[in-house]
Amino acid sequence: MNIVYCGSFNPITMAHLLMAQTTLNLLKADRIIFVPASSLYSKAGLIDDEERVKIINLAIEDNDRFVCSDIEIQYARENKRQLKTLETLNLLKKEYDDLALLIGMDNYHTLEEWYKVEELVKNYKIIVYPRVGENNDIEACSLYQKYSKSFIFLDTTLTSNISSSLVRDNYRQGINNRYLVKDEVNDYILQKEIKFL
Repeated sequence: MNIVYCGSFNPITMAHLLMAQTTLNLLKADRIIFVPASSLYSKAGLIDDEERVKIINLAIEDNDRFVCSDIEIQYARENKRQLKTLETLNLLKKEYDDLALLIGMDNYHTLEEWYKVEELVKNYKIIVYPRVGENNDIEACSLYQKYSKSFIFLDTTLTSNISSSLVRDNYRQGINNRYLVKDEVNDYILQKEIKFL
């Protein structure tokens, strides 16, 4: 199984890496494919696309089962729009087989609002990772009632409340982010004097 992990990764944190490695371990999957959203994604304050890709690659370079795909960034550059998750998976399917999508429990609760979500859950397994402080009521999602076999809920207590927003706030205030992001990531951000809005 090849697991797609989409996000802004602004920047990638130890929580992202913990979630990815724990998912690999529990599902005995082949790899995790980190897919950063393009700067066209409707999230304020994203740092430069190339910088985020560079930072992700620094964070994952010591794990041969982690890869980074800039497919959404390339597509946005050429087509002037951000891919929807279903479109990203359909494009990645040309390169990787047996694709599944990894999301957090917070995203599970908004899944019904996603683009062509029924097509998404009919065609791809949705792996749901628990999240600290998040409602874990899986029955609340009508998609689950209809397509329960499409969902895999991970049973783990290995969760973290480290967030990219906390890390960004720390950088803005000059607070040390050691142990919140990988040392290579922290060194790069400080050396390049990357500013988080």
